[in-house]
Amino acid sequence: MKYKKPCSAIIVTKNGKILYEKYINCDMFTQFRVASLTKPFTAMAIMMLAQDNKLKLDDSLSKYLNLPKWSKQISIRNLLNHTSGVPDYEQVLYKTFKSPPKMQDALDVIRSQQILLFKPGEKQQYSESGYVLLALVVQKLTGSYASFLKERIFDTLKMRDTTLFDETNQKIRNRAYGYKKDYDLLNLIVGNEGIYSSARDLSKWSQVWYSKKLVNKDLLDQSLSSKFERGFSWKLNSIANKLIIYHGGSWVGFRSIMAIVPSQKLSIIFLSNNTEFDTESQRLFIIFNLLCKYI
Repeated sequence: MKYKKPCSAIIVTKNGKILYEKYINCDMFTQFRVASLTKPFTAMAIMMLAQDNKLKLDDSLSKYLNLPKWSKQISIRNLLNHTSGVPDYEQVLYKTFKSPPKMQDALDVIRSQQILLFKPGEKQQYSESGYVLLALVVQKLTGSYASFLKERIFDTLKMRDTTLFDETNQKIRNRAYGYKKDYDLLNLIVGNEGIYSSARDLSKWSQVWYSKKLVNKDLLDQSLSSKFERGFSWKLNSIANKLIIYHGGSWVGFRSIMAIVPSQKLSIIFLSNNTEFDTESQRLFIIFNLLCKYI
């Protein structure tokens, strides 16, 4: 079934149990493009490889990818917490491509950059390039970023309505199409985005950030702490004196947000295929009001 009407989904869970859910013009199986909510999946893949002793978070990026000498200054951790200083690739691709570029094209643009935006670790600046590079590191170490996500995360968590949409152009069942816009030239660049998922599946995913289902407590603690605004891409804040982590998503016609209160094992996910709640602050207003009822 294809969902071409304005549709949205919201779900609240506590310790895996559904407390509240609401669907408009869709159902629990509808797969929305989650945009930047892909980034925590990429971060988790890297953390799992660290746990498998395939890499160390403080390794230099140059150990894994053939990049200019500036890559020696950048650690995997810098990429995870948006402190790498790697320049953006998107605007170059928009200017130079008429058909959808692939991951190698994004890598070529990043590789062509002569200098970093700032010294790694000096400050935090949200980076699409950083998460594309992390996906390429996963690919380098495992053979396939897509297969690693499916086999080690989606299948493990029984996320049956979750798909990475990359250059293999998979068919997505119960797919929600962007109401006002669904196509973008960069739709096949992944790591920073690219995942489609359902509200129910993301509620399963939320549990790995307060349990040890995929990685150990030490790695989780590292991912959810920072001297900056973000940990491993998650924004860090507090609600009722308790840590809350959240991440927004915005791409083509889709807008989403996901928040977790780890100490309460509480999560909320909002997904939509339209731009009614265009800004992150609008989406935060929705979920914070609902979360406060359950803390």
